[in-house]
Amino acid sequence: AELNSKLNERLSNEVRVSYSGIRDRNTYYGARFPFIRINGLIATDPTKPTQTSRYTILAGVDNNRGANELDQDIYSLTDNLTLSLGNHTLTFGTHNELFRMRNLYLTNYFGNYTYGSSRKDGLQDFLNIGTPAEEAPESYGYSGVNTQFTGGNNAWAPSFRAGQIGLYAQDDWKVNSKLRLTYGLRVDMPFFLDRPTANQDFNSSAVAKEYGVTNNYLPPIRPLFSPRVGFRYDVDADSRYVIRGGTGIFTGRVPFVWISNSFSNSGMEYLRTAVLGTNVPTMRFNSDVNHQFTQPGKTTEIDMVGTNFRYPQVWRSNLAFDAKLPGGFRASLEGMYTRNLNSVRYRNLLLRENGTLDHGHGQVRPVYKIDAELAKQYTNLILLSSNNLGYSYNLTATLAKDFGHGLDASIAYTFGESKAGNDGTSSQAASNWGYNYSSDINGEELSYSNFDMRHRIIGQLNYRVEYAKHFATTIGIIYNGQSGGRYSILYYGDANGDARTIPGLRNDLAYIPTKEEVANGYFTATIANKPGESASDRAIRQAQANKEMADSFEQFIASSGDLAQQRGRIAPRNAFMSEFVHKFDLHFAQDFFLNIGGRRHTLQLNADIINLGNLLNRGWGMSPYIQYDNITPIAISTDRATGNPVYSFTHHRSTPWDYSDINSRWRAQVGVKYTF
Repeated sequence: AELNSKLNERLSNEVRVSYSGIRDRNTYYGARFPFIRINGLIATDPTKPTQTSRYTILAGVDNNRGANELDQDIYSLTDNLTLSLGNHTLTFGTHNELFRMRNLYLTNYFGNYTYGSSRKDGLQDFLNIGTPAEEAPESYGYSGVNTQFTGGNNAWAPSFRAGQIGLYAQDDWKVNSKLRLTYGLRVDMPFFLDRPTANQDFNSSAVAKEYGVTNNYLPPIRPLFSPRVGFRYDVDADSRYVIRGGTGIFTGRVPFVWISNSFSNSGMEYLRTAVLGTNVPTMRFNSDVNHQFTQPGKTTEIDMVGTNFRYPQVWRSNLAFDAKLPGGFRASLEGMYTRNLNSVRYRNLLLRENGTLDHGHGQVRPVYKIDAELAKQYTNLILLSSNNLGYSYNLTATLAKDFGHGLDASIAYTFGESKAGNDGTSSQAASNWGYNYSSDINGEELSYSNFDMRHRIIGQLNYRVEYAKHFATTIGIIYNGQSGGRYSILYYGDANGDARTIPGLRNDLAYIPTKEEVANGYFTATIANKPGESASDRAIRQAQANKEMADSFEQFIASSGDLAQQRGRIAPRNAFMSEFVHKFDLHFAQDFFLNIGGRRHTLQLNADIINLGNLLNRGWGMSPYIQYDNITPIAISTDRATGNPVYSFTHHRSTPWDYSDINSRWRAQVGVKYTF
């Protein structure tokens, strides 16, 4: 609801009140069944047994869908009081929101079984289920409700109330006929009305005291100040040349979902299990979702908010120059720079540093071990805190022209760069920690953001004509060309000892060996045993297999210029980009209008063809896609005899990416619109 009031000639007021009720249910199809992941290896060339490719088979109910519901009730109140004082227009306002949230999310609710590893085909292990040859899975995970604390409620979900108070004041000052200033201050104050269940056992533990944390701490109500100033300067009296810009601090809506993990994972209401099959060799697959394997005792995950956590804020500045050029052209050049003041950082307190892995060339990564005593009680101990890592900038040039007679066109080019320590792309604390690809999973590393876009070109051509007094036709074509998405190269396997924390976790940035290292036996191929073969013959066969693998890796390097630039170093997160994307869209609209009572009433029929190029040619408009934004061509494992890392190369396709099934297709939509 909205109420606008004119109190007098200088004073006016606007009030808006709203409510939104959202009920999200992430459903699944079929019967309740555990999630199964099969990691397989297949030979791509029968004459070269070491030249293999990986494949993955997924079956059962997705491990994120078994128990996934979100309810939100959002109440908001906004009031703006505007006072006009000649060249000054003052605005005083408040924007307030109150949230009530219920978030049911249990990953691996029906069980999660992984078969196969970096050096072992998991398909046969899966086929052996139910036979005497069955073995324990490579890894296993399960989450369930601890009914002891939920009153027997097997589908308990945390709920909490939170809000955000916003106060602001602004002055729009017309200094003179050329200069206009806008400046003001906004103050936001997020708050919580509820607290997570206190876990006294954890809060009094040695690890909690070591890091100065408790599971039920939440940020106190604390004002977030956002001063801002902007200007517009007309260089000449005709406004042919304009300089505009501004700078300020921005807070935005608080991402309560990150903090809500403390309610979900207090360590009281939910129990979790995460194990490697080698540690529980007697475990077998169980299709009964009501009787999944759990560790002896009670293990759980705890998500905490650190006392140094600050709500995300950025400092953003922009500067632009607009010009009206001869021939009716309009041009602009604009630059924007954003710097993180408060951004998120995640650590897993279950891990303890346990030496380093030295790749040579100054490339060293820390190695971790899981604290054995803590692991008896906890699967993960995720701490949310803050740092100021991250920035972005972009430069945009635009040229436009109205040719008259309903024809206009424009084209814009943007060059940009974005870097971050952690993009915080997940709603789950463990995922934000575990899938922030890194060389030091508990460290702070600045690298390219998932949202980095180096180049983008947008062009459009539109034509509109009115005719026969009551008709108008519009046709337009839009071009969007942009750099492909960024991706990382990870190890297939565990390089730093953190994989046990999340079943199937792969997050370690790979070291790319030099040509000399590869030639000197960097890779070790897996070869089959031959009965009666002498040690010398096996050594010859092993050497040949290693050489074939090395040659295959060099071919892979040659197919990617970006990859060759990273040799001799741990390739940074998102160091690579997929191919450039070209898309054309077509818009058509037919208007029928009448003037009734001095107002135009228009009925519009419109149609859009999205990705027009793919309609004309199946090879056009393709969108490259890389699952989870990473590839894993290099596998790492451990030599059981020496404890040293062993590397192998799995042949990858000529390009690292597939193509998105939906985004690479042309699509059409039609609509009807009535305006008056």
